[in-house]
This record gives sequence, C-alpha cells and structure tokens, in this order.
Amino acid sequence: MPNEILTLFSSNSTTQYTKDIFSVLSLPRNSIINFRYQTQHVDNSVKPVFEDRQNGIGIRVLIAFRSSEQLDHDKIFIVPIRWATITNVKLFSDVYTISLSLQGYPSFSLKFRNICSNFFGINNYAKEYFKINKIELAVHSVHLDAVDLLDEVNRDTVNWRSIVEVILNIPEYENYHFLKSSAFYWEKNNPKTNRIEFKYFPQRDDGKFVLTEGKCAYLELDYYSKNYNRDISRQINVFLDEKNIRKAKGLRTFLESRYGTVVLGFQPQKTNNNTVTEITVCTESEPMDVIQTCVNFPILIRKNRMYKILKTIIMGFGAGLVALPGILGSNVEIWLNIIFALSGVLVISLNSYLESKE
Repeated sequence: MPNEILTLFSSNSTTQYTKDIFSVLSLPRNSIINFRYQTQHVDNSVKPVFEDRQNGIGIRVLIAFRSSEQLDHDKIFIVPIRWATITNVKLFSDVYTISLSLQGYPSFSLKFRNICSNFFGINNYAKEYFKINKIELAVHSVHLDAVDLLDEVNRDTVNWRSIVEVILNIPEYENYHFLKSSAFYWEKNNPKTNRIEFKYFPQRDDGKFVLTEGKCAYLELDYYSKNYNRDISRQINVFLDEKNIRKAKGLRTFLESRYGTVVLGFQPQKTNNNTVTEITVCTESEPMDVIQTCVNFPILIRKNRMYKILKTIIMGFGAGLVALPGILGSNVEIWLNIIFALSGVLVISLNSYLESKE
C-alpha cells in the first residue's frame, strides 16, 4: 500500500472539527497536525496499515472537508483541501491518532472545477461519491478523483484561493475570512542586488517552529473572503505569552477588503533555557462570528549562542581593562591607569545593561 493515497475526512459535525479544517488550510508546509478517528470509521483495508506503524509512516493522504453524515442529503458536500504525509500512527483502545505533516494544496481536476462553481454542483459530487463509498467512514482507502495528483509548491497560493472559493459556495461559510500563513522567516538586505532575502526558520520533528532569542521573525498572512460587508468589522488578532515573545510589527491588521496580505513580526525575548511557547493568530469580527479562522504555531525559542559568545568576549575585554592598571603598575601615569579602570567598568556596565534589556 505504500504507493496508494488515502483520503482522510474531517466533517462539520462539531465546531472544533470545522476549526481544525480552517487551521489545516492556514498552516504552512511541514506543519504537524494530529487527527483522531474511531476504528469503526476507518476502512477495513486501511487498518492493517495503521496497525503496523512503520508501514503507515510516509503514506500520502488527501485531507478533505465534508458535511456531517447526519445532514439532509441535499445539504451534503465534499471539498479536498490539503495534501499531507503520515508521520506516526498510534492506536489507543478503539481510537487511531494519526500525526500528519502538511504539504501543498491540491489542484482541482477539470471535472471538479466544472461543477464546483456553485453549491448545487458540490452537492451532486458528494451524492455520487457516497453512492459508491460508505458515508459513515472517515478514512477511505481511495483518493478523490476531484484532484490532480501533483503537488506543486509554486501553485500553493493559487490552489489555496481556489479551495477557499469553493468552501465559500457552501451557504453556512459564505461570510467568513480565511487565512494562509507562510513559515516564519527573517529578512536581510543583500548589498549586491539591493533586494530583501528571506530565510525560513526550520521546524523540529515535533512540529515546533524554532525561533532564536533576539532575532526578529516574520509571518506573512494572506486572507480572503467572498464578500466585504462594511457592517461587519473584521480584524486579525494575535495572542501570545508576552513574557517570552512580543509583537514587533503589525501592518494592516484590519481586514478592509475581500483579500489582502498582512505581515507580522515577532521578537523572541531572553531565555535561560530553550523555552516552549505558542502564537495564535485568528480572525475576529463584530458582530461575532460563530466560527473564527484560527491558526496556532507551537514555538521553541532557542538561545542565541552567538549573542552569548559576544557578551562573554565583551565581559572579558572589560575585565581586562579593569585589571590593566594592576598589571602595568607604576610604569604608566596614574591618570592613564584611572582611564583604563573606568573604561573597563563602563564596558562591564554596558554588557550588564544589554543582558537585562529586552
């Protein structure tokens, strides 16, 4: 089965499941998420693969958003939203916990593009699919024919928007804003080309984004909505533990149009040891929406070792200046010894100030 593609459904049967899907749509590539499925909702042909954990690792899956099986037949829907690969499978009692590494956004097949421009077409596709495949199953051994099988990095933004536009054709989601986040990056000027270069921060195997204390990290957020309503005030809000990290920059956080981009900067603060924290970005509105588009970033703040080495060198230099009058003794003028000593004290004081400054 390693060459097969599984389909993992998440439904709108609960508010949390729907929020999970919006988060899957928002997170950058290589983010780690966990889905839980009761064994009764997993295709029997898939269970042997999940029960042998090594066989499950690396299998490609298509995550799809679907309606609850309890919904009226004329209200059901299916929308493919994300490629992913399995990184771990665990069975606890009668529940599978599946860890997934998110990949790109699927490109719709010509057939699906032709029918998904309105809810009637989306509904008909779901009816046809569930005629053949059991509606009560959440993990299927076959992939949807609604997508092309390629995963093209340079089409992520285009495909994300196409997916969101289809979801917005579902009546209950037609008024929501959706987010798409880049990975964390830092930027610097390249003197040779006069351009800004972007370097993306790595992620650990457990899905945490690794940021370095004292080094500003940025996120680029794309947002999109079907309609712009002046009577509904929407904005992007950021929640974080300000003891460990603070907002360094925020541009155009109010969602004043149907689509746009927001850049947010974050300054990881001083840490004695590697510190775990998180950043949550979500859309909010007045009057309040039932479901907010919300994305959570688990963060590992790593000590800046170069910063520590530099401070040690400065401290050593200051201590050397303070000790210099004792070494030189009466070989130099007393006023020069005083200058050396005061300079050393100044350097040490400056070093201590930098240590305490956030």
